[in-house]
Amino acid sequence: MQADAYVNLIDASRSADVSTELVLPMQSLLKRGVAAGQANADLTSLVALLQLSKQGA
Repeated sequence: MQADAYVNLIDASRSADVSTELVLPMQSLLKRGVAAGQANADLTSLVALLQLSKQGA
């Protein structure tokens, strides 16, 4: 997963005066993936983290 390098995209966006409103939520999702033990997984593994639980729905 590109979680460690993703901060560079955010920094570059800010340096270029480009909004980070789209990339910041993705960074949060990447961090959740790493915390869930998916650091070496493909980005598609993050889809499961987007599913709402039956309790939280």
